[in-house]
Amino acid sequence: MRDSKKGLSIVNYQLLILFLCLFSFVASVRAQVSHGGTPHFLYSGERNGLRSAIAEEPFFIEMPSFDLQALLEEDSINSSNMRRSIRFANKFFTAIERGKSGQNFVLPDGTKIWQVGLRSAGAYSINVLFSEFHIPEGGQLFLYSADKSHIIGSFTHENNTDGKMLPTAPVTGDEIIVEYSEPANVSFEGILKITEVNHDYRGILRAQPCNNNSTEYSCMTDILCSDVRDSEIKNSVVLLIINGNILCSGALINNTSNDETPYLLTGMHCFNKETPIHYPFDHYQNLAGTIVTFFNYNRPVCGSTMRGIEEMSVSGTYARCIIEPLDIALLELKETPPDYYRAYYAGWNIDPGGGTNPYSNIHHPYGDLKRYGMYNNKINLATLSGFSLFRANSFWLVKGWTSGSTYGGSSGSPLFDQNNYIVGALTGGSSICTTNPLKKGEDYFSALYLGWQFNSDSLQLKKWLDRDNTGLSQCPGFDPNEQDPFIRMSNADYLDGEGLATTKTTSGSYLFGSRSETAMEYAEAFEVDRTAEIFGAYMLNPAMTYPSGVNINIYTAVNNKPGEKVFSTYFHPQYTNYSGGSFSQVDKTTKSQPSESFIRFTDTPKVKGKFFVGYEVPSNSSFLVYNTLFDTGMTSTAWIKDPQNGWISASADPSLTSGTALAIQPLIKYTSDSADFMPETLHAPYLKYDRQQRILTVACQEGDTGVIKIYSITGQIIQQFSYSASGSFYLSSSLKNTMGIVHLESGNMVETLKVIF
Repeated sequence: MRDSKKGLSIVNYQLLILFLCLFSFVASVRAQVSHGGTPHFLYSGERNGLRSAIAEEPFFIEMPSFDLQALLEEDSINSSNMRRSIRFANKFFTAIERGKSGQNFVLPDGTKIWQVGLRSAGAYSINVLFSEFHIPEGGQLFLYSADKSHIIGSFTHENNTDGKMLPTAPVTGDEIIVEYSEPANVSFEGILKITEVNHDYRGILRAQPCNNNSTEYSCMTDILCSDVRDSEIKNSVVLLIINGNILCSGALINNTSNDETPYLLTGMHCFNKETPIHYPFDHYQNLAGTIVTFFNYNRPVCGSTMRGIEEMSVSGTYARCIIEPLDIALLELKETPPDYYRAYYAGWNIDPGGGTNPYSNIHHPYGDLKRYGMYNNKINLATLSGFSLFRANSFWLVKGWTSGSTYGGSSGSPLFDQNNYIVGALTGGSSICTTNPLKKGEDYFSALYLGWQFNSDSLQLKKWLDRDNTGLSQCPGFDPNEQDPFIRMSNADYLDGEGLATTKTTSGSYLFGSRSETAMEYAEAFEVDRTAEIFGAYMLNPAMTYPSGVNINIYTAVNNKPGEKVFSTYFHPQYTNYSGGSFSQVDKTTKSQPSESFIRFTDTPKVKGKFFVGYEVPSNSSFLVYNTLFDTGMTSTAWIKDPQNGWISASADPSLTSGTALAIQPLIKYTSDSADFMPETLHAPYLKYDRQQRILTVACQEGDTGVIKIYSITGQIIQQFSYSASGSFYLSSSLKNTMGIVHLESGNMVETLKVIF
């Protein structure tokens, strides 16, 4: 077990189990994907003819004080009792109900507004549970910090469930606002009741817990620096917040029907209050409803200190199969992840031998960004001693990682075999980062195959993962977007951390941020050869203070410059951070770490040909996006709007000696109606790839000429060849074991091939 003592940072890694358990009971709840929009009273002053009610002192409902030192001591005792609990919040039970608490307004158009403020002195963040949530179409619920810097929502009628419950992710600060708006003439009046308020007492938003330079994390490779950075399996691993105050890791897992049922595999012990003991199934079902699942929490630039996105989450699960003696929990998300999350459903292997090596583990240690470990030896069944609930000889033993380690918060993370199929999930262990192979420690993973037909029908993984009774012992992974993929466009390669800069003008202000001498509007150029929808955009931002938001704009091209503005949305940058063992969201106020953000567009503007993604910085705001410096002589893809001259290429700025690109990456998908613009398909098969020899063969017709482009799965061009006849091409060894796309163009014809290099 591992322990977090002396507040946040001192770790005793000689303890045995990595357990992540829960502290207090919560009924079944559900929080789904938020649907965007802006609260009515987001801004200070008057709006819609009314003054914001949040400035009035009686508006806030105060939570009672509590003994923080006693909680920290209790945490320490529980940890030393083999409890792998990393609690970060104190829970208050409340009865805050629309119509009985807070303040109500009616706007001139008949829209009804309910607002209530929640204050818990000294809280670093607050999250809540609506035990009653049932609203009509048109209703919108938001939660935001009192300084209006951090917003989550909107939650709408699409979040209604049979259980009428909704958990929320944390909002930064010790004062938050709950705001619900409801149009006139709705079919029924919305019901909202808050019965739990969670006070973050560990400061989970203050600093990145996993310091690359610290001993505890020195051997844990960031996922985007690892051998699987271009593999789809990384998109199957997720971070879990359970009951608002505890975290674990888990993975989406496929079933033989390939029907995108969002099954989630994690550890049973994540639901136990104490050292694992027997609980009735209702216990697991109730707590499963409190889970918020976070996708794609990766470090965006290998080797950097950057935090990853936190905007992609789904909350609420059903418990499907709980096998206590094997520490197996199979859950099902209450909502299928939106397709732009690019979720991957990992395959599985129930071979009694555990598959073949090398094995890998992807996990969220201490709630941090995804890390990677590899084990290049055979695994065998072993007994996890000290726990009477667990069956003997039922856990795969990893006896000292070849590279990497696990940590508190890694519990429930998958163990993959050589083919990237799941064979188990992490239960516990004592592994540590050390150069001494004799002291690396051991980790124990549940054996998936033992749970296949464990006992009664209700205790069989087979019932859920092989509903059609195919009898398969292996099931490959499933990518719902494989035939129609999302593409993360970029004009520079940020994965290796090269070229990120914060270029300044000759006067000393930032070239692509707040500047006193010019209007502050910037854009990055992109181009597509057929109609595409833009679902959102990633932005890489350095550490700065962001007192207010910016407008994100999409422009079409006019005379090769940004022209008509076809879309605009408001964005206040946010990042995800962890400390004290848990995960939450916070806006980019004054922080020491750069971050990546994803801006989800409320609409999906369509573009064809050249287009621009830009941002407009208000005069009172501090905002900056990284730029990448090209080699001398290369043309800029970044543009600046000059007050006198309009849009000009960044290359025209005297502060630059080379071309530059902005660290903006739109997420696009080609549309079904783009067929009119798609080149005629070549007579397949024109492309063949021999993975063993690393040879790509092109079978052309006589007289054909064209170009072959090799893309990484993230959309970066890695290699490019020209050809004038049939031939073979050797692909770079740096691509080995990654996934990508081969794109062949010849005149008005095209062929693509998705391969594992």
